[in-house]
Parts: sequence; C-alpha cells; structure tokens
Amino acid sequence: MAEPLSTGATTTVAGWGIVTSALVVFITSVDYSIAFGAFAGSMCFIVTAINLKRRQIFGYFLFGYVAGVFGAGFVADKMEVYLDYWEKPLDALATVVISAATVQGYFWLKNGGVSKLPFVKNGLGRNHDQ
Repeated sequence: MAEPLSTGATTTVAGWGIVTSALVVFITSVDYSIAFGAFAGSMCFIVTAINLKRRQIFGYFLFGYVAGVFGAGFVADKMEVYLDYWEKPLDALATVVISAATVQGYFWLKNGGVSKLPFVKNGLGRNHDQ
C-alpha cells in the first residue's frame, strides 16, 4: 500500500504541473504537449534529487523546463530523421527527452563528470610535448 503522504504529494505536484503547463500555454502560445512534456522531463530529475536546497531544485527544474520548450523542435526533427518515423510529430517525446537529459547532463558536469572519464583521468587529451 502506498504511503499516504507521498501519494498526496505526488498528486499535488502532478496537479500543479497540469495547471502550470496550461498557464504557460495560455501566456506563450506553446503547444500543450510541449509544455507538459517539459514539465514531465524536468520532474524526472526533481523526484530523484537528494541533498539539494529547494532553490537549487527549482533552478534545475526551470533550466530543464526552458531547455525542453526551446529544444523540442530541433530534437524532434533529429529523432524523426534517425527513427525514420513521419506519421505523427514527435515534439512531446522530444521535449521529455531533452529536458530530462539537459538537467541530468548539467548535474553530471557540475559534479565533475568529465574528470571521471577514463581518457581524461589518464591524460590522453593533454599535450605531452612540453
């Protein structure tokens, strides 16, 4: 059985996501599937974030949301070409993917992800002629 507090919190967040997405659509004339997809993609990171302040979580959420809204068209075009799928537009799926990937990628870079790569640890990218 689900814990009542977490179920209520999840319902509240989902409700505010629908309301916020509808408000964004009304103000900016963005397609609703893109606005809600950006919300869903940003929430993929938010629900797993630990040891972060609320301001940081909100910043990551906003960063992913904006990246999802603005990157949806570009990523959808690339996905359609790569998958050779032309029946329906993939804007909503692309928005979820880009907003989740943007936040996760930024968080990975911020936590020193590049320095953890094997070719960076071994110094293969450095100039040894000096």
